[in-house]
Parts: sequence; C-alpha cells; structure tokens
Amino acid sequence: MLRRPRVVLILAVLAVGLLMVLLPSRLNDQLKKSVGWFYLPMIGAANGVEAVGHQLRAYVTPRSSLLSEIDRLRQDNHRLRVRDFQALEVFRENRRLRQMVQWKGAQPWDLRLAKVIIDDPANWWRSVSLDIGSDDGIKVDDPVLSVQGLVGKVISVSGGRSKVALLGDPSCRVAAVLGNSGHGGIVTPSGQGAINRRIVELKHLPSEADLAPGAEVLTSGAGGVFPSGIPIGRLIDSQSYDFGLYSGARIRLRADLDRLDYVWVIARSESHEEVLE
Repeated sequence: MLRRPRVVLILAVLAVGLLMVLLPSRLNDQLKKSVGWFYLPMIGAANGVEAVGHQLRAYVTPRSSLLSEIDRLRQDNHRLRVRDFQALEVFRENRRLRQMVQWKGAQPWDLRLAKVIIDDPANWWRSVSLDIGSDDGIKVDDPVLSVQGLVGKVISVSGGRSKVALLGDPSCRVAAVLGNSGHGGIVTPSGQGAINRRIVELKHLPSEADLAPGAEVLTSGAGGVFPSGIPIGRLIDSQSYDFGLYSGARIRLRADLDRLDYVWVIARSESHEEVLE
C-alpha cells in the first residue's frame, strides 16, 4: 500500500522530465519560468528567515562580548597596518641600497658603506658619527660622500666608529672649482649654516670668475684630501669683497645633510698616502 504512492510519484517525475525534454524550446523556456516564479517566494522567505536569525543572534549576544570582539578586530587591524608599514619601509630601504650598490660600481674609488648612527649632540649641525672605523680600514681625512655629492671628511677614528666633519664645519674646508669656468676657490662655512645646513660659501675666487646662478661646483683635487670631480653643489648668488679684488658666492649643497642615513667613505690606500707625503 505504501509503495504504490511512491511508485506513482516517481513515474510522475519521470513523465515531467520526459515532457520537458520533448517539448519545443519555446514552451520549455516558458515552463521553466513558471516553475521559477512558483519557487521565488519560497526562496525569498528562506533568505528573510536567515536574516532574522542573524539579527536575533546579534540581540542575544551579550554587549560585553560584542565590545570585546570589536576591540580584538581593532587590534588586529592595527597590527596589520604596522606590518604593512614595516614591509614597505624594508622594501624602500632595499631598493635604496640596491641603487647605492649600482652607483658604487660606476665609481673609481674604494668605497666603504657606512650607516649614520648619531649626530654629535655638542655640535649637532656640523658632525655625525658612523658605524665603521679603523677596523674597517677607515683613516682620518678619508672623504665621505653620498650618491648626491660630497658630505665631509673623517676627523677621528676608533675601532668600530668614526666621526665626520660635515661641509660647513670650520675643520672641513674644501678646495673647489667652478665647472663652467675652471676658476677655483675654497668652500667655507656660511652664516646661514646653523639654520640651513645645505648652504655654504665659496670664497677667494678671482673677480673675473663667471658666477652665474646654477653653476656647478666640484672638488678640485688640490690639497690631496678630496679627489677631483666630486659634485659639491650649485651657486645661488655671488658678491664681491676687498674692493672688488675677490669674489664669493653662496652654494646650495647637493647632499642633504639633514637626511643622511647611509654614506660612502673613500678608503685611501697606503700608496695614496705616500704620494701625499
């Protein structure tokens, strides 16, 4: 008795399936739409019941648990932001170091990479300390530069540390030459150095020197401390002194002395020092 309705139901389903296969495509599409419209209210009702369930669960959940969950999500979000920031900084530092290594390969000197570890607190705008020293082959008077240009020179050395006098320090005078005319002078501190560390002066130039703003200033190599041809900066403006016998100019340095993180030290060989002597 119970099997007969089941058999009838199976036969009815098979008959409907066969009918849908045999019907023309147009009638078949209409039949599918009719069946869909029949089930659509039931689907909407099911979705509504599910949404009500979520709302009821939110009302039933204690407020303290919700606040704890919000606090946990905020902490997770903060940790992810910090992690992304750290990854971005590592990426930027690696890219900068790769550029510096590529730049090193095009230079003729024996260069040692050094990290700026501290500014001198007693004279903060004129000197910095590096994380390499005599154990790394660094000596007093070794030139220090960045990818942009000349930075200064080493003035004291210990086993794993060295101190650098920056351009603009009275102990770091540099013989320089104008790129446009070849006239030479001396890079000295500027009265604006305490305010802007990128401003120095070029003095003892002949009165006939071409001091056009923007002219390139390079190391001349005179004195034997700094190799010739290292970029120093560009002229800002000029003036004459000593009744017009000499000229001077202000220079904007290429290297930003306020943002030094890594620098290059030119390690001079023993043969180079013997030549200087």
